[in-house]
Amino acid sequence: MNLQTQPVARSTNPTNPLSNLLAQRYTPLFRHSLNSQIEATLATESFLRRQKQNFKLLRRWLVFKTSGQASLLHEHLPAPPARILWLNFLNNRIGDSVMDLSGRALLGAFEVDLLTDKSQAELFATDRYFKNVFSNPALVDPSRYDFALVDYINTESLRLKRKWFSALPFASLYGFFSGPEVNRTLFSYYRIHHLLRYPYSDEQLETFLTPQLFIEEKPFPLPAKNGRKRIALTLGGLADFKTYRQWPEVIRHLREQWPTAQRFPQFILIGSQNGLQYVEPVKAALAGCDEVSLVGDLSLRTTARVLADCDFYLGADGGLMHCADALKLSGVVMFGNRVTPEIALPPHTTMKTLKDSRGVNHIPPQTVADKIRGEWKHWQH
Repeated sequence: MNLQTQPVARSTNPTNPLSNLLAQRYTPLFRHSLNSQIEATLATESFLRRQKQNFKLLRRWLVFKTSGQASLLHEHLPAPPARILWLNFLNNRIGDSVMDLSGRALLGAFEVDLLTDKSQAELFATDRYFKNVFSNPALVDPSRYDFALVDYINTESLRLKRKWFSALPFASLYGFFSGPEVNRTLFSYYRIHHLLRYPYSDEQLETFLTPQLFIEEKPFPLPAKNGRKRIALTLGGLADFKTYRQWPEVIRHLREQWPTAQRFPQFILIGSQNGLQYVEPVKAALAGCDEVSLVGDLSLRTTARVLADCDFYLGADGGLMHCADALKLSGVVMFGNRVTPEIALPPHTTMKTLKDSRGVNHIPPQTVADKIRGEWKHWQH
């Protein structure tokens, strides 16, 4: 279920600070509306779960108040050209990092460095907005910075902040917000806009609202194109509900129904080790066609570089989908479970979607093939 919702009004009753704190679990710290499941979560959350989550929030707040960091928390960023260190170190999910770091595009007047997980550091190594990217906090000199930006206020982020950057004033992207699914790309932009004191009009801000990746080094990981368009196909997945096993049937439908006047595209197979078991059936379905399998062979950054050299993307909701979208590829992606395209993708994506809440394998191969052919035809024109 997707909801276009205004942030839930937070209590400002000075006589009830506990109510104010608990409201922050559902209340984004900005004035913009965004695609979210906040209202649905509020409506369906059981009493016992609500109490459990409220207790966890209260425990986080107590850790925060006794950490020595509470007096360093600010609601806005300092004036440019302040030197900012973005602490994204605890997030090792590719898609979440691509979305959560989107708002950096609003920080062009600042000098911003990133401290993040090793795989994400590789992905953002030549970013246009981050001057330096680190994966080891021991290599970061706190004296170089005026301010820090922390993703969450929780026990682990506070431990990291106290250990390595205890004296830096900071702001938080999510603060105490947790639980409901939100469009993380929009959340990042809107929160950074709030931290900057809303310098842009709604029309100006609208031009920013997309994730970005910059993968520019040469030589290309793939040979020069031979006149065929390239389709990147991701195999495998971390969860069964988003691991599509019917790609061979989809490819057979595509080959049977492909217009004779058009050359059948080259397929570039990508993915991590969990996709290896699906390679041979897909290659068999592509017998006689131009295909290259790179599944399990590439680093994240090199995989992103491969995506940048493709023309079209196929896959399910996951990290590589977010990379492909940030690289402005068109394509067809599938969603299972409760995550919706409106939550996972930015408003102006060129990705087209199919969804079955029971899991992606409930989407028939013919339906997938028809969607691909329709979008390919439209994209070609």
